[in-house]
Amino acid sequence: MQVDIRKRLDSDKSLNFDLDVTFLRAYEQGRPALTPEHLTWSRSALAPNELTFISGTPGSTERQRTSAELAFLRDHALVEELTQLAGYRGFLTEYGERGREARRWSTPDLYRVENTFKELYGAREALLEPSFFQRLVAREQELRQRVDADPAFCREYGGAWEAIEEALRRSAPFARDWLWIEGPPGFRPPWAKTSLFFWARTLVRAASERLRDDSERLPEYGSARLPALEQRLLAEQPLDRDFESAKLAFGLRALREALGADHPFVRKLLGKASPAELARQLVQGSTLNRAAERQRLWQGGQAAVLASHDRMLQLALAIDADGRALRARHDVEESVVAQNAERVARARFAVYGMRAAPDATSSPRLSFGTVRGWREPQGREPRGGALVPAFTTLQGMFERATGREPYALPQRWLERQRRLALDTPLNFATDNDVVGGNSGSPVLNRQGELVGLVFDGNLDSLGGAYGFDIALNRTVAVDARAIWQALDVVYGAQRVTAEIAGAAP
Repeated sequence: MQVDIRKRLDSDKSLNFDLDVTFLRAYEQGRPALTPEHLTWSRSALAPNELTFISGTPGSTERQRTSAELAFLRDHALVEELTQLAGYRGFLTEYGERGREARRWSTPDLYRVENTFKELYGAREALLEPSFFQRLVAREQELRQRVDADPAFCREYGGAWEAIEEALRRSAPFARDWLWIEGPPGFRPPWAKTSLFFWARTLVRAASERLRDDSERLPEYGSARLPALEQRLLAEQPLDRDFESAKLAFGLRALREALGADHPFVRKLLGKASPAELARQLVQGSTLNRAAERQRLWQGGQAAVLASHDRMLQLALAIDADGRALRARHDVEESVVAQNAERVARARFAVYGMRAAPDATSSPRLSFGTVRGWREPQGREPRGGALVPAFTTLQGMFERATGREPYALPQRWLERQRRLALDTPLNFATDNDVVGGNSGSPVLNRQGELVGLVFDGNLDSLGGAYGFDIALNRTVAVDARAIWQALDVVYGAQRVTAEIAGAAP
């Protein structure tokens, strides 16, 4: 089951009122699985300053990046990505106001964009804060001084930082073209965000890459990844042509504004057509919305792709060389950065040994911390704003609710308000060090009992990819007592609470 408070009631950046939890039942041979090894659900009160542990598999951090890399992110890459996302978010918001059907199609994209925007905005804000950035610079300078002071270290690792900085300097002149025309695999520019173009470019590139030896392919088309890519490409997926046309038209306008009407790629892409005209022609002239057609082209390979008259497929073919050329230039410099980043990492281990934790790489980790709030900043410098409490309550959630989106509670919660213990903690904050990917991780007390589930962090924690500040970074979790109240009082799921309490199913 999944509870139905889907939107956080968090109109400011300080407080969270969120019941974010899903229950899944595991089966073995058609019967509920027996799991004698499991976490015990705590029913006792969690208190401020109490010790907490969080286990999970966080995504990746970038705390080993050099100051040159971080400055490039802060001043160039993140600015461009945020510019793209801000414009796209505005388009999706406006499109959703055109009517109920428009809102239905645009809302999933809007949620994804807002989440990514919040993450990247918070990361850049952290890098803009002088004290935070200076700590990262000082940490790097100390390591470099230790390397320079040891002749053996200097021979092995010296020059790595300068090589990275020089590669970034060479990348700067084409960085904007790279991001707006090709983009990293996980971040497509706005004009390339339509499903039809994704299918078209995947078919075009896969047809070419599958003719190469595995070692020569682009990584995302390697044999190990092809099954997942094929599944995504050939899966049945609904598509609304009006929404596709509007997205594409917006993206083409954004591309023209970013690179200029006289940019060779923009002229090649648009020709004499307006963004709206070209978008309409491409979407109406494509049949890639049919899974059977995508399967025919996938199985037919390059011959089928080259023979197709599909307008979107023809566009993907026409601009494929432009994207590949930019990617090749980018990959050359990226390889220099990666090779020397490895040297920096080895230098750090040689100097500090096990005292320096490596970056998170989606592998299991255990974090320890305590339950506590934090003090909001008054601007960036100095700190010293209002103290944010460690807990929010069900009472606070009802006080925050306005009855209007995005602060509207489901009717069943309003009907059962009087039956709830409103002083029950809903969310709590800890100073555990977690990052993206820890969502859903259990929070344990010193007895090893489950006291909550991680679902978010405060805004300061968005800089946690680059460094951890125990005074500011906070993990935010949903309290086990609130989950129990919701199951028992709001959803009437006494069978589930009986199982949690240890009763027979």
